[in-house]
Order: sequence, then C-alpha cells, then structure tokens
Amino acid sequence: MNGLGREVKKISLLVEEVYDLDEFLEVVAEDGRIHHQFYWKAERAIHGMIHTLRAGVKLYGIAKEGHIVVCDLSEVVSWDSPKLEEIARKYGINNLNDEYRYWIKEVHEKMKREVVEKLGSTPGKFEFVVVEGIA
Repeated sequence: MNGLGREVKKISLLVEEVYDLDEFLEVVAEDGRIHHQFYWKAERAIHGMIHTLRAGVKLYGIAKEGHIVVCDLSEVVSWDSPKLEEIARKYGINNLNDEYRYWIKEVHEKMKREVVEKLGSTPGKFEFVVVEGIA
C-alpha cells in the first residue's frame, strides 16, 4: 500500500548474464538485434595505482523467451603481466598508464574483429526497467 491507501504493483524483468558466446547465441532469438558496448574497468588498485584491469565487450540481445540476455566477454591484465611488457616493446613506451591504454585498445580491436563484426552487432544496449504502478 502506498501513502494514499492504494496497492502498488511492482513488475520486474529477468536479465540473464552469460559468459560464453556460444551459449549467448543459443539463447538469443534468431531474428532479434544484438547490441554491443565496449568497456574497461579497474579490478584492483594498490596504493592508488591500478594493479589489475579488465577490458571487453558486452553483448545485449533478447532471448527466445523474451527476456534480456547479456554476454560479457573480457580479458584481464595486471601490471606485471608479460602482455604489458609486449605492449611496451611494440609501441616504444615505458609508462604504465600508456601500456594499459594501448592494451585496452588492442583488446577492443580484437573483440570488434572476432565478435562484433561477425555478429553484425550495433552499438547500444538493452536495459530493464522496474515499473511501479497503482492498481
């Protein structure tokens, strides 16, 4: 009941999250659109410095059953990773922030090539909304 003595109905939608592209493609409606969103985020910091970083792409689709499906494909790197040493040599840099920046760029380009372009995905995402109404 709300403050006016009326019943309030809450409706929520299911959002399914998967971490495997094949599973995502099995669940998503065949005629539905797929959206994508590139991202990066700090996973762990030590004394204010980013220690571990995650970069990837989230795919959004509508399942055959009608709910939203999100597929998170990502890679993780830490500051002492051989991947960053390789980036530093490749681009001639010696700065952790630049190494992270170039690594993120390479991960996003790889995801675009190997996933986004093959699926014909478009930039964007689907979101669920919780609706409260008065009966």
